[in-house]
Amino acid sequence: NYMDDEGIRVKSGFQRWNANFKLTQKINKKLTADFDLRYSEIEVNGSGFGNATSAYTYRPVDNPLGDASFTAGFGQGDTNMEETSNPLYYLNTVDYIKNMYRIRAKGALTWNVIKGLTAKTELSLNRNWNQEKTWNAGQTEKDNSSAKLKKSDGYGVRWATTLNYEVQGLGDDHSLSFLVGNEVLASKSDYTEIYGVGYPKGFTMDDAFGMINMTTPSLGQDYFKGEIGTPNHTLSWFGRANYSYKGKYLLTATFRADGSSKFSPEHRWGYFPAAAFGWRLSEESFMEGTKDWLDNLKVRLSYGTVGNDGISSDLWSQTWTSETDLRYQYILNNQYSSSYDLSTEQMANKNLKWETTITRNLGFDFGFLKNRLWGSLDLYWNTTKDLLMLTSLPGITGFTSTYDNIGQTSNKGIEFSLSGVIYENKDWNITAGMNINFNKGKVDKLAENVTGLYGSSWCGSSSFPGEDYILQEGKPVGMVRGFIYDGFYTTDDFNYVNGQYILKEGVADLGSFINPVHGVDRPSGQNAYPGLPKFKDMDNSGGIDEKDVTIIGDMNPVHTGGFNINTTYKNFDLGLYFNWSYGNDVYNVNKIASLYGAKEKGVYENKLGFMKDSYKIYDVVDGKLVRLTTPEQLNAANVNANLPLPYSENGVTSSIAIEDGSYLRLNTLTLGYSLPDKVLHKAGLSKLRIYGTIYNLFTLTGYSGLDPEVSANTSQNKAKYPTVGLDWGTYPRARSFVVGLNLAF
Repeated sequence: NYMDDEGIRVKSGFQRWNANFKLTQKINKKLTADFDLRYSEIEVNGSGFGNATSAYTYRPVDNPLGDASFTAGFGQGDTNMEETSNPLYYLNTVDYIKNMYRIRAKGALTWNVIKGLTAKTELSLNRNWNQEKTWNAGQTEKDNSSAKLKKSDGYGVRWATTLNYEVQGLGDDHSLSFLVGNEVLASKSDYTEIYGVGYPKGFTMDDAFGMINMTTPSLGQDYFKGEIGTPNHTLSWFGRANYSYKGKYLLTATFRADGSSKFSPEHRWGYFPAAAFGWRLSEESFMEGTKDWLDNLKVRLSYGTVGNDGISSDLWSQTWTSETDLRYQYILNNQYSSSYDLSTEQMANKNLKWETTITRNLGFDFGFLKNRLWGSLDLYWNTTKDLLMLTSLPGITGFTSTYDNIGQTSNKGIEFSLSGVIYENKDWNITAGMNINFNKGKVDKLAENVTGLYGSSWCGSSSFPGEDYILQEGKPVGMVRGFIYDGFYTTDDFNYVNGQYILKEGVADLGSFINPVHGVDRPSGQNAYPGLPKFKDMDNSGGIDEKDVTIIGDMNPVHTGGFNINTTYKNFDLGLYFNWSYGNDVYNVNKIASLYGAKEKGVYENKLGFMKDSYKIYDVVDGKLVRLTTPEQLNAANVNANLPLPYSENGVTSSIAIEDGSYLRLNTLTLGYSLPDKVLHKAGLSKLRIYGTIYNLFTLTGYSGLDPEVSANTSQNKAKYPTVGLDWGTYPRARSFVVGLNLAF
């Protein structure tokens, strides 16, 4: 099959084609062979474009100085005005192409040894090759062109063997089976990367990658690097027993022993038991009186453990790299000799062990009224212990971080689903279904050396507080910390004396973290000024500082769910699928970033529409920018202001960024028509259905951002832990329109 999907953004897209070949051959009465071969090629055009969601900041006026060719000289704020900073111009000078090639071959032999005893062995091999090309032609005449070529390849092997026995001679009431087996996994990947800067003028992308060495070495920016990956190996042994009595009592027990090369020999093996019990109550004799309205009632009870080794294989043993800089090599017999240094600032940890998730579930399945109404109810309690995560180290160790088993989290909740037939006759069939989930998560405990503080660093080193997220015992993951916004300072908070605004007694002053507006006259040691944000003094110290930082937002919903309606009328069909989230906050960094007023970058910058209601200390009079200083001037200009003065040079996190993220979304609407059987028969067809689908049709929400459905980003500015609910340049989901045809002969 083939797929060609043009991207939403300019110069972006996705192409894929794949082929699949399957063969089953019965060698004799007891032996069967299966073969499966798959090959695919994927091409992705256009890498992530960080400026896409902030493109609105560019050029609030057209053609500065009336000359579109003017491309230099604005100085501070030039990125908002000059032609070379135009986001579209940037896209047109940068090309990115990624090609991925995959081949997988799988073969299996199944042997029916004796009646009830089946042996099966399966071997799967896969190889992958990737190539990434990035070409930057240079955005101005002064810019140097650059090219980056990255090639990687890897392999994966899986060999699994099982022996399954269905116990014979137990009669019709009993069923008992046993399965034992083992599994071997192996994988590895390597990569090579070349980067060159300063190609001759006139070089195209093809020229550069054809002659990638034709750079300007004197610029000192070329590099060549690569890595031979550490192999991953896993060996597993497992067993399972299933028992059933009259289909009413069901029991399953399993046990796994997994050994992973990602841990030191002392901690390599993990052991994971599980068991499940089912009881079909509706089949019991004491339930006979319910047969006229109850069709099915089943109770399920389960307990299980599962391991996670989703880390790199080289974290438990320190790795080293040869030092190529002559300054760090040593001389022996008048010859430079290689020296070695740590390959990473991350300290190895030989005490790493398996992360384990324990699941507990009590469930009920039911069906009523000749199964016109059916559903399920599940109560669960899941615990994940020995969490494998990155944690910081003090600088005195010589390292910055290490992976460790940092603690334990848990989730408890209820999930309920209900579906039914609403109306049904000869022409009509209307069914509906819904599900709702109530989940409460929390951090049960943290290791002694883990503070739980981490940051999204949305404003880089100027973010305050630097750690705007926190893992805290007794609280869920996804807690945001900052200041509680309490409006902004007004002229009533000050005494206006000799042209200065002096804070009144009892009004808390801002800390220096606000890095307040330049050129404002105020008493020495005072930071507050009319229009600057006011935060709650949590410790009643008379000043606002880091001690007043507190939890300001919980990104976890009270409940989530969805519902659907499916209708058929004669040959027409209609499907509506909704989902919702209720009670969760969203951390709208886009909003507070607009209040961040860096003097260098902020000049000439276009702003989001809501910024028109921010506090003002300037006005435009007769085409000139006039400074407002007196209380009368400031009060008159800010009668309708509802946001603070956007002139802080630090990015300050406060509750002004926390918004209700509840929403209801119509995810999918599908309308279809199937040709009548009479027409199909004449045409020699068994089915022909034409349909149209709209994805993401509408969203009802009070959230002010582009999309309330933001997900955890575990790599946001290299954050150590998930930045749940963060909306910082999140790419909005598209509304898609699909027309299709289902055809069968």
